[in-house]
Amino acid sequence: MLFPEAKRVIYNKNVLKQVICQLRFPTILRIDTEVPSAFQEAIRHKFPMYQESREGSNLEIPDGISQFIPRDLLEDFPLRGNLRFQFLSNDRTWTVSLTREFVALVTTEYTCWEDFRDNLDLVIRALIDTYAPAFITRVGLRYQNVIDRNSLNLSDTHWKDLIARYVLGPLAEDAVTDAIAELRNTVSFTLNDDNDFVRLEHGYFREGTEGISKRHYLLDNDLFSQQETQANAENLAAKLNYFNAANRRLFNWCITDELRNAMGPTNSDI
Repeated sequence: MLFPEAKRVIYNKNVLKQVICQLRFPTILRIDTEVPSAFQEAIRHKFPMYQESREGSNLEIPDGISQFIPRDLLEDFPLRGNLRFQFLSNDRTWTVSLTREFVALVTTEYTCWEDFRDNLDLVIRALIDTYAPAFITRVGLRYQNVIDRNSLNLSDTHWKDLIARYVLGPLAEDAVTDAIAELRNTVSFTLNDDNDFVRLEHGYFREGTEGISKRHYLLDNDLFSQQETQANAENLAAKLNYFNAANRRLFNWCITDELRNAMGPTNSDI
């Protein structure tokens, strides 16, 4: 594998903002034309909350005209955007999104891969059993880490002591660090072959609230395959397990021991 081996640990102070898995497939019009009741029944014990919306439309109907169009016709108008069905956990920290072109699982409370994979397996099997996609056109697994020095009791620590210098670039230079208002970089790596990639978007940015400047560092790891993948649970699980391991290696490659220790790593027996 591209990045060095990294021991698996669970962090007591997790810097993950959210984890996303998205599976894209050839358009299934049936998803747009019927209520996804069978899909819901398959996952409802984990995701009991339901809502729906329409994705962005290219059509804007002026108010002066829309008032003359019957409400039921407006709701069914084909150019108003594709339907997005969402199924949420009770605490709303987990969301399943279903459209005619993809299914996605998102969590803002990631603890370990096994928990995420169990929920993901439930969603994948519901998709296959209900809609039988011909194949998966894109498999994506994304980890968005936001490192806040204050929350880790590292407010006086320089970024060069927390993030590897080969990642930081000019932010590692003391002479210019304070003058950098924003630094965003993107680099893409091939993984095991020309069809699997990881896109690392990383950088330094500021969020100001009532004049208070809070500094963070973003490590956004987007692992994906653009090769057609058979739509069966076993093939997809193997690909996603591989991406999870690659993400662990990449994250460890990007950070220093000082940051790693500040996050409170504990050995994982899972």
